[in-house]
Amino acid sequence: MDNMKFFAFRYFLVPFKQKTLFSSEIENKNDIMRNIFKEIEKTNKITHKIPNKFNKKHTLYFTHKFSNDIYLCKFSHEKQITKHEEINDDIQSTKDIDLPFIYLIIDLQRQIILFQKNTSTFRRITTAANKFKKWTEIEIKNFDFSFKIEEITYENTFWDYVDKSTEIYNLNLHLNSPNLFEGKLKAEDLLKKLKGFFNNTETDINLENEEGKLTLKKDILKSFIKYIAGGGGKWRLDSNYSGKRQKLKSQKNENIKIIEFPKNIEENLNTEYKIIIKNKIMEIDDIMNDKNDL
Repeated sequence: MDNMKFFAFRYFLVPFKQKTLFSSEIENKNDIMRNIFKEIEKTNKITHKIPNKFNKKHTLYFTHKFSNDIYLCKFSHEKQITKHEEINDDIQSTKDIDLPFIYLIIDLQRQIILFQKNTSTFRRITTAANKFKKWTEIEIKNFDFSFKIEEITYENTFWDYVDKSTEIYNLNLHLNSPNLFEGKLKAEDLLKKLKGFFNNTETDINLENEEGKLTLKKDILKSFIKYIAGGGGKWRLDSNYSGKRQKLKSQKNENIKIIEFPKNIEENLNTEYKIIIKNKIMEIDDIMNDKNDL
């Protein structure tokens, strides 16, 4: 039996320092997300219209709770379809509403979200992540937090590109302000200091040499690349790679970490399966537990 593929993402709730008149009293980021999923567990679903030119309804359905922090849900969007039916001995077209969905697994403690790959529902996995981001932004609109979501990627991909590039013109590091990795990375210490000075929710580091002679020192950059690989941001490399100048990005599908589960996931909601899911999520999160010079 074929397995379902799930792409791994990390979400961040980054606090704003300034208060608003309508801010909720809840300030703990974990409490915010836990309360959302407690409400879904209670009501079975929460629906929001995603603001764009279509204003489609997107719904998160409760399916199963593996633990206090790990939920299995369905994430759907409303889609109008045309059906062809026999009516009065003739074929007529009628409009109907379809609700294509993907499975979504979320670990509220590790702030990891797994999105099922299903191109018939969302053509791109980044589209699914972006729609969930917009859905969540509506849920947390009364809180002083910014919601961000990034791919969890393979760290070595970056260094492979660097090692095999004959010329490097530019490196851009886009980093979300820290609130997750508990000071395990040197990069996080710097980002915390910057946020303390400027109250920024994002930081961009841009290195450039127009002649293609940019030098990237691994001992200086590895903490930032590890931070990004763990879901803390994204990188973009402009280099001469594989014989031509290319702009290489961390968010390519083949660079996003993937977990596979059997297609009959709802038929395996037992204790053993709960342990399997938890262990697979821990494997995805293992990059942050590397004791080498972080």
